[in-house]
Amino acid sequence: MRNRTSIDRASLQTFQAPGVFTRIETSVKAGLSLMPEVLDRINGCASFCYTLGRDPLGEGKLSGAELVGRRTFLRAALAEYASMEDAAVVDFDALDRGERPAMRDSLDGRIHVVRLLRHANIHLASTRLSHTCRGAAWDGPLGRQDFQHLVILGDQLPEAIAATRDAKHHYDSSDLAAMTDWLVAEQQQWGLNHVILRSAEMYAHELLSAV
Repeated sequence: MRNRTSIDRASLQTFQAPGVFTRIETSVKAGLSLMPEVLDRINGCASFCYTLGRDPLGEGKLSGAELVGRRTFLRAALAEYASMEDAAVVDFDALDRGERPAMRDSLDGRIHVVRLLRHANIHLASTRLSHTCRGAAWDGPLGRQDFQHLVILGDQLPEAIAATRDAKHHYDSSDLAAMTDWLVAEQQQWGLNHVILRSAEMYAHELLSAV
């Protein structure tokens, strides 16, 4: 058995609010021009996160059937997120930069807990989704526009994550509780899709720092 994985609980901070468009931070995307395989994966993650949180009518409402269908995009977004690790191996080899930093080597608990959520959705049952909405505003070319932002939520996330093999064998219970508590609270802000995408950016930052 590998040693227990350590995280820095101070890393469990809230992400900035999203913009009107679902996209990767400009500086991250520019930096990843050196890593085309990683860039391809994070672009895929962004695309699936957009579809997961898409609100076609702009009313902050989805039917039960629509929520069930969105689980496909949740799994796809998480799969693209986790595949950034393997893609980084290819890019680091091409750049002759040695071994890339793995997600499990990060001290950022946000990177770890989203990785664990991927394991739960790929190896166990898909996360059941619900939704709410919150008021938001956009300062657009025509001035301030108020709208309802659709917030996609995952149900019973701590239980699902705790059931994964990695959670059972590689994390202290107190660290695991801190990470899952953060995830439950953070998704309430702007949705699970926003959490996944911003966590992908955090891992991209760590890859870029190692180049």
